[in-house]
Amino acid sequence: MATCASCNKTILFGGETAAGRRYCSKPCATSDTEYRAVIARVTEQEAAAEARLIREGACPSCNEERGPVDVRKAHRCMSFLLWSEWDSPAQLSCRRCGITSNAKHFVVTLLFGWWGFPWGLILTPVQLGRNIYEMVRGDPEQISSQLVELARLQRGLALEAGLQTPEEAQDPRTVRVIEL
Repeated sequence: MATCASCNKTILFGGETAAGRRYCSKPCATSDTEYRAVIARVTEQEAAAEARLIREGACPSCNEERGPVDVRKAHRCMSFLLWSEWDSPAQLSCRRCGITSNAKHFVVTLLFGWWGFPWGLILTPVQLGRNIYEMVRGDPEQISSQLVELARLQRGLALEAGLQTPEEAQDPRTVRVIEL
């Protein structure tokens, strides 16, 4: 079975093909093409410099400088009878805000994850375990690939919007953080 190159949904029938990649719909194909055009303008070195600035800056969630900022995931499962829904949203935050988010998702999953058959019974322990793992593991020494990708997108969008000239973009001290 194919998966969408943009949103990772499973493609059962149909879909779109562009530049040798499969998409679930035309909006996904268009969105992914635009995304690739934006990030292509930013070099690996520029993305790494931007990622270091984000990592060393204030947490976007609490606006405090408590430690390294990184992309963190919290895992959730909710279900009722034959309906089940699970996801793992990512957020840019410090470790403390990440643990708070994991704890909230843990409680929601613990209370509302079990009530569906069969996925609720199967995925609830998985998502609970993932949250526990995220809460007890330490901060990685290296910058995550997700943070570098976010930094590349942020820098590319800034260049695209004309917020920075390419010459300014070469100097990491002139980076302006934009909200995504």
